[in-house]
Amino acid sequence: MSRRQPNGHTKIFLGYDGAWHGFITIGVKDDGSPDRRHRQGKTATEVREKLRELERRRDAGHVPGKARVPTVAEWITTYLDTIAPQRLAPRSLDD
Repeated sequence: MSRRQPNGHTKIFLGYDGAWHGFITIGVKDDGSPDRRHRQGKTATEVREKLRELERRRDAGHVPGKARVPTVAEWITTYLDTIAPQRLAPRSLDD
C-alpha cells in the first residue's frame, strides 16, 4: 500500500533542513491552481497543531487571502509620495 496522501490532503514531512513542514489546501486561486499554505515547526506535533488551527480558520471563513501585488502606477505613487522625500535631496524631487 502506498504511503502517499491523495491530492488536496494535509501533508506533514521532515525536511532536509531538520524542520517539520506541513502543507494544507485552503481552496482554489483565481487562476484555477490550488491555494496551498505552508507551516513549519520543530516537531511534527507543533506543525499538526498549526495546520489544525488553519483548518479551523478556513472552515470558519477567516483565512486571509494572499496580498495583491501593487501595479506599477500604485508603486510609483507610493514611492514618490512617501519614500523618496525621506531619502532623496529636495532638489531631486523638483519637477
